[in-house]
Amino acid sequence: LSLSLSLVVHLAAGLRHAPAPQVKLFFVVDSMVGAEEVQQAARETWLSGLARAGHQYRMFFLSNKSNPHGELWSPYPVDGARVAVPCEQWPRTRFDREMTLISAGFKWALRVSTADYIVKADHDMYVCAGHLSAALSHAPRAQFFMGRY
Repeated sequence: LSLSLSLVVHLAAGLRHAPAPQVKLFFVVDSMVGAEEVQQAARETWLSGLARAGHQYRMFFLSNKSNPHGELWSPYPVDGARVAVPCEQWPRTRFDREMTLISAGFKWALRVSTADYIVKADHDMYVCAGHLSAALSHAPRAQFFMGRY
């Protein structure tokens, strides 16, 4: 009860802020292993539709592939380009690989993006992207990481 009450209070406090005219979102998209075709199809369909509608979204796709050669740099596609994730030793478990990639995705997004918000999402989050933009346009402008201020 106290958690939901504090969430309601937080949301109500956020609504006091005037909505930002166009909130820029940068999604770090955690996709399925071997989902490169799904990612490309997303770029060619609903992502291009969002751009035509005037929404300011950038997507950073990452894939939780294993690295059989233990390479120090593991490349993955970002908007058709190649970006490398630096890691001392490629993690062996799926969970550790995912955490490595998500952390690298956030660090990269913070470095190259001018977005108002950087959001970790799954590849099928497009169904709520518009609602999230609307909600975040009323949110207070405060930095937080992984849901914590």
